[in-house]
Amino acid sequence: MKRLAIMRHGHAENYVTSDRERSLTEMGVFASGQGAAVVGRFFDRDFPLARVYHSPFERTTQTASVLLAGFSEQGWAPLGRVAAKPSDELLGEQSPKEVFAWLVADQVDNALLISHQPLVSRLLAYLIDADSSSSAGARYPMAPASIALLEYETLASGCFELITLHHV
Repeated sequence: MKRLAIMRHGHAENYVTSDRERSLTEMGVFASGQGAAVVGRFFDRDFPLARVYHSPFERTTQTASVLLAGFSEQGWAPLGRVAAKPSDELLGEQSPKEVFAWLVADQVDNALLISHQPLVSRLLAYLIDADSSSSAGARYPMAPASIALLEYETLASGCFELITLHHV
């Protein structure tokens, strides 16, 4: 059994000079920090968190940093030492199939992915229901800082089980 967590970045400020540069608001920082407890309880000794991947946008980078700092603050120091790595594969315009192909190629196991809407909802639909239609994500609403916790044995679309969908 393996685990995967998918998180939408925290609340971000309104459009600034570019979408890429939008930062987290104070509420976004707080909600992202709250996510550390959710992720910390999900990844344990039997399923240690191996990696954190995020899109290279400012708000997802900040979400990852706040989350990792929260691990240490809440007593999960080993999780705080996990490296966060930006990946263009988690940009919002990617398709769920493209993200899945990357997960398979890079053998991403026991990881946290931090990305954007509508990708996070559509990716959930693909992993859980093997549905890549543009409307499939509606079944899995992801507000800012929401976290979906999944388990799987076989790395194949439709073979993931949603354990919980946590909204901060």
